[in-house]
Amino acid sequence: MSKQPGSNKANAFVDVDGPKPAGLYRYSFQPQENGNSSYFSNMNISYNLDANGRIVGTPSIHFTGINLFSWQPAQSSLISFNSNTLSSSFAITGSTTFGIQVGGFNLGWSSTITFYITINSDDQAETPIIVSSKS
Repeated sequence: MSKQPGSNKANAFVDVDGPKPAGLYRYSFQPQENGNSSYFSNMNISYNLDANGRIVGTPSIHFTGINLFSWQPAQSSLISFNSNTLSSSFAITGSTTFGIQVGGFNLGWSSTITFYITINSDDQAETPIIVSSKS
């Protein structure tokens, strides 16, 4: 009696861990949530991933909602990628102006703020983005 091919195969569920699909990703954080230092505005982070989970291009931050300040990004650091954890880390520094504008004059103050961002592109990541800031 001969066995049929494949009759002894075990059918097991295999969870293959890997990066998220390539493409554009956007995350929004409410005020005072996950490094968003604004009291009234949502912080929005946009970036592109390649097929290996690396960030390609330049990630961006912008704010939406009630804006009692303006944000002007000035520079971004190089992006470091850890292929073992599928994590990318970088910083974006910019100028913030708090207050109101009256006739071309700002009534308020200005400061520089740096956002330190770590993005985990693992498709199983529980916390895909961690943001902290320093004025």
